[in-house]
Amino acid sequence: MWFSAMIKSLFDCISQIARYGQTKIENQEASSIIQDKEDLEKAGNYAEQIIEIAQKYKSSMSWRDLLNVQNVEKGFFASSNSYGIPDIIPDEFDVKELIPYRVDSNRNGTAHFFLDDYRFERCWKNADSQIEELKKYDGVLSPDFSMYTNYPEAFQIWQVYRNRWCAAYWQSKGIKVIPTISWSTESSYKYAFLGIPKNSVVAIGTVGILNDKNAEKLFMQGFKEMLKQLEPKHILIYGNRLTELEGYKNLQWFEPYTSKWNKKKGR
Repeated sequence: MWFSAMIKSLFDCISQIARYGQTKIENQEASSIIQDKEDLEKAGNYAEQIIEIAQKYKSSMSWRDLLNVQNVEKGFFASSNSYGIPDIIPDEFDVKELIPYRVDSNRNGTAHFFLDDYRFERCWKNADSQIEELKKYDGVLSPDFSMYTNYPEAFQIWQVYRNRWCAAYWQSKGIKVIPTISWSTESSYKYAFLGIPKNSVVAIGTVGILNDKNAEKLFMQGFKEMLKQLEPKHILIYGNRLTELEGYKNLQWFEPYTSKWNKKKGR
């Protein structure tokens, strides 16, 4: 299925390139049109070659290769819930700074994954390839696979499973991990907090919920449920501050990477 999706994306990419190229050519002077047409044809040829390679690779994959993509052969971890969501060992270490995973060369801090999912899918799809890079940080948060409210429940459970599986796998490799917790609506509460030990350190994010009253409401409802179910001893929060969280204890805020970048640029 994911190969088909990838191939479709590449075809879409070709179409976008063609549309962009045509628009650009229509608005250019004649002197540069020939070169742009040649570049456009080259880009299309490259994309078609990639599709051909992907199709050949797909046909050569065995059932064992497909299982490897889902990390089945790496095994399952101990779980105390009916979903099989792995239980994480409580880790505690000093978190001085949260750094977006592999966004720049900085490794002097704790890696976070409050990023677009495509930036860290490799941590799941090719788990072993990222271990040495993850070890360069002081520690890491577990990957924040998205939990959108319009996702089917089965997919949301899968996202929680992948979050905890990566955390458990990294811990098995000697990496210190603090779990990142996400939720969507009230219906997600029965699995969103599974695998996390009570009275431990956890991480959450407020990115993307400001200026959206419904998102803020869902966040606060889930936050209160997290306190009820997990009773965390310390909460790391990445993102802009919410006035609704004023007065809560044991919170440690971390400024978003974009805010730091804008300050550095004087914006």
